[in-house]
Amino acid sequence: MKDAIGIENGLHLAEQGAACGQKLGQHLGGPRESGSIGNHGVLGQGLQPVTSVGAQGGACTVTCGGSGNWVCERMTNSAESSGPNPPDDRTATPSPSQLGLDPELDACGLDLAGVLAVERYDALVPESWQSQRLNPGSRFVYVIGSAGSGFYHFAREQLAGRAHPLDECCEARVGAAARRLAEAGALQRALFYWEKRGPAGGTFADFVAIAHAAGLGARSRIGILLHPEHGPWFAIRALILTDRAPPPGFVPREVADFCSACPAPCVGACPARAVREAGIDLDRCSESRHHEPRCAVRCDARLACPIGVDSRYDSEALAHHMRAHARGSGVPGGFEKVQ
Repeated sequence: MKDAIGIENGLHLAEQGAACGQKLGQHLGGPRESGSIGNHGVLGQGLQPVTSVGAQGGACTVTCGGSGNWVCERMTNSAESSGPNPPDDRTATPSPSQLGLDPELDACGLDLAGVLAVERYDALVPESWQSQRLNPGSRFVYVIGSAGSGFYHFAREQLAGRAHPLDECCEARVGAAARRLAEAGALQRALFYWEKRGPAGGTFADFVAIAHAAGLGARSRIGILLHPEHGPWFAIRALILTDRAPPPGFVPREVADFCSACPAPCVGACPARAVREAGIDLDRCSESRHHEPRCAVRCDARLACPIGVDSRYDSEALAHHMRAHARGSGVPGGFEKVQ
């Protein structure tokens, strides 16, 4: 399915980075549902609750419930680490370049990234999407996304007149990033949200669930993920399966539940009354998008969200995503998969 939009904010992906060393305690205390981390061995075993943060022989130590102490052996308490620097802001998601991927992804507007272990990924996808079937030897899944309207305008300018400029641009740029991993000796396989795999026409992978597991956003009452910085204004575009580990300083985080403490302006803003305190009525929302002209080009509930206001799509990008979202409303994983 090609609808040139990406899987949005109920979108895919990405464990959010946090600095190791002196700032580790601060980052682990950032917005999250429950303190948890993962990196290298711990990441491969799944996230564990963090019970304490300390130092041991100049290295950071993290005590995880049920897993003993994990020592960041390759990161010191000073800023001596080499390689890409994780984001400083505790609400920030790393960019692709900060996870060691091609900086050209950042430059074109594919500026959000995250990573999760293949064990977590495999638990969320059908057999036809299993990591060892698609790229034997893979250990990690990198999730690539875009925030705001930047990638929309970049792709349309670069591929003006094409039927699916966003998808074609994404495929070209992520494909190039994957090839650069191969040139460095890593296994790699790029996957995209519009692909279907398996018998009888194939099935989609639920990129929304993958993005959530990777820490790109928290579930919300408007049916899409809320990113801690960009709110509902981001899209999940692609995945890269690889055996290349994330940089030593990368510590993925879960994202806090923003809605529980919010006065819910989205509820009153929805003209179809599809958004409620308990969540969204997808059937009512879908019907409104198809029959109410206003809802065909904008989402008042989404616009009412107080998170990520500076990243809101402009009117042109929002109308594009709304129309494409309506066309893809039957995609497994929820119609917001292609919002």
